[in-house]
Amino acid sequence: MSTTLLSLAAAALSALLNGVGTVAQALAARRAGGSGIVRQRAYQVGWFLDLIGWGLSVVALRHLPLIVVQPLLATSLAVAVLLMAPVLGIRTSRRATAAVVVVVLSVAVLASSAAPARATAPPGWLAPALGLGLVLVGAGYAASRRVRHASTTAALAGLSWTVSALAARGMHGTGDWASLPLEPLAWVTVGGALVGALAFARSVEVAGADGVATVTAWLWVVQIAVPSVLGATVLGDPLRPGWTVPAVLALVAACGASIALSASTTRRRARVVS
Repeated sequence: MSTTLLSLAAAALSALLNGVGTVAQALAARRAGGSGIVRQRAYQVGWFLDLIGWGLSVVALRHLPLIVVQPLLATSLAVAVLLMAPVLGIRTSRRATAAVVVVVLSVAVLASSAAPARATAPPGWLAPALGLGLVLVGAGYAASRRVRHASTTAALAGLSWTVSALAARGMHGTGDWASLPLEPLAWVTVGGALVGALAFARSVEVAGADGVATVTAWLWVVQIAVPSVLGATVLGDPLRPGWTVPAVLALVAACGASIALSASTTRRRARVVS
């Protein structure tokens, strides 16, 4: 199996694990409130699945550009929505199903538009710039804990994971795995993932189980748009000749469908399966 297919498989498995992990955390939010959520077994399982999924996404970024990996990871939102009815008892509309189809088709176009290649050496200013970005996002997250605004916190989580993804893609371009412990981008990768996990857990805690689709949508809109654009403009992620316009249209469609997916998830509860 080629490295490209292995990378695609890693990203797809990451999306599956992230989707299941999101629903597990939402289930924990329904059973407990406030800081008590972290003591729920479902929350701990969800966080562990997210951790494994993040590791797989870092592996995928070694051979695939951000414009492919990030939208593919966003299909975790579709996984979460499909699991809401049997696990959380939250019904979804036909519009939600249509949005899932649009997300999947958009990801297929983006996957076809990219020219897979190993990451190239990043510019020298990338590590300090991402480090500063992580500090600012971390400060924003700390400030957001004083207010209960789930979508804002979810967007901050998306920005933090964006920093992590950009650092991971740039880190693969250094080519020297033996020196990774001394590589600033490696530390930014881990730090961004940690702050993102904390911020997303906070957004789920504030939104509750019924709002998990909304906060997850805002998380992925940020994670689709920002890294994809910066990956192409800053890190030089290549596109196949003639595929620029389809890629841009697919990117917009994926973001729009993610928002529509959260908006079309009804707030009515069926019987909760616990």
